Amino acid sequence: MQKPAQLSGLLLFVLVVPYAFTLVGCSQFSVVSCVGQPRTRQGEMMGLFDRFVGPPSQDQFAKTIMRAFRDAGDTRKFEYQSDQFRLVVASQGDEANSESSPAEEVLNLHNFYAEHCNLSRAQRKEHLKQVVRGVSQGKIEMPDEFAHAAPDLRPRIWPRSMFAKLELQQRIEDGKEVDVPRYLVGNHLSLGLVYDLPHSMRSISGDDLKSWDVSWYEAMEAAKGALSEMEFAVARIGDHLYASASGDNYDASRLILTDLIQQMDVDGDHVAMVPNRDTLLVTGSNDETGLQIMVDLAEKALEDPRPLGATPLRLVDGEWVDWMPDVGHPLRSRFLELERRFYYLEYADQKESLEQLYTKDKVDIFVATCSAVRNEETEEIFTYCVWPEGIKAMLPVCDKVILGAAGRPGRMADWSKVQAIAGELLVEDEQLYPLRFRVSDFPTPAQLELIGGEPLGSDEG
Repeated sequence: MQKPAQLSGLLLFVLVVPYAFTLVGCSQFSVVSCVGQPRTRQGEMMGLFDRFVGPPSQDQFAKTIMRAFRDAGDTRKFEYQSDQFRLVVASQGDEANSESSPAEEVLNLHNFYAEHCNLSRAQRKEHLKQVVRGVSQGKIEMPDEFAHAAPDLRPRIWPRSMFAKLELQQRIEDGKEVDVPRYLVGNHLSLGLVYDLPHSMRSISGDDLKSWDVSWYEAMEAAKGALSEMEFAVARIGDHLYASASGDNYDASRLILTDLIQQMDVDGDHVAMVPNRDTLLVTGSNDETGLQIMVDLAEKALEDPRPLGATPLRLVDGEWVDWMPDVGHPLRSRFLELERRFYYLEYADQKESLEQLYTKDKVDIFVATCSAVRNEETEEIFTYCVWPEGIKAMLPVCDKVILGAAGRPGRMADWSKVQAIAGELLVEDEQLYPLRFRVSDFPTPAQLELIGGEPLGSDEG
């Protein structure tokens, strides 16, 4: 989805973070310039009006977007499923009876709604048109030959959790497996392929690759080549951090252009974050100031309606691996807090889907909540879950575990200590992400004694 080079993300950073940017150019990086628009009295009044009126409800948004499809000449009949916050389009005619075609088309509204609510009232009408155009373009058939498709292929970074949610939803609905070939970047990001369209991106499926008779790696090399030929604008903050400024929806994808990233002069190993698709941040592992700026910018960028990931990555021998500052580093707690916030929300979504799945399959199992609290003394956030005695449970990975022994006060212990002492009771469910462990038995009194922990004074289970 190519757009003219712009600095919308950079302007946002300048407005909210008191750091001085220098627009730089190095080999294959373009120098760009920007002019901020002054905030007028009328703009201030419109912003105040937007806040007073507030965004539409989910139901109102669904009705509005269905009307936008009709206004665009779409004659399909949409069914709004409010419990799933999605639109379903039943297939018609011969297509409905075809084994190769799904019985219905599903349009999830969560991301579109989040984007819509973040816009001013003046921008929302155009956003609806973009959504309709994007959905319509997503139905365009791929070129028959790979050579014709290759120039418009692009790498795309997604959060790994997005595919995990889709897979759970398919299990709930007894649907087909998600046919999007992808490769892990670190442990929390997924790299896939898309076909670039003027107003949208269409993901490349395994069937697409088979029809072209090419491997995923061959197609990815073509996509990387096409991406490397696009303008890559970066801004440098002092001597400490590089921030993408291309604004073409592929800045996060440029994470895989490691040859370009290695040209960036940093102190230590290259460390990167991609909090959303239009943000790539790069600094050095030994640059405390750069890491400080990175965590500040990432925290703001993660407020995007479609966040990608909160875990930093370090470039090792040309590959990205998950990274955190060492224990005792002054910024370690900041990075960990970003990560906790991100996966706290991911676990909440996962819990809801798992409960739907287990209800459908009539499986009697407790899906533990990942809860978060702030330590009043240290001001740090930590997460915890409850492991109750006497029932089967699915536990998320948290900082702490409350061991809810029947008839005795619960005790809060470190997850690492619980896993070290009672690890044989924790069975990893390899189908799930974020990670959960299935437990059927409870630690023995002897194991509880070794685990120790802080007594809570009452049974929390």
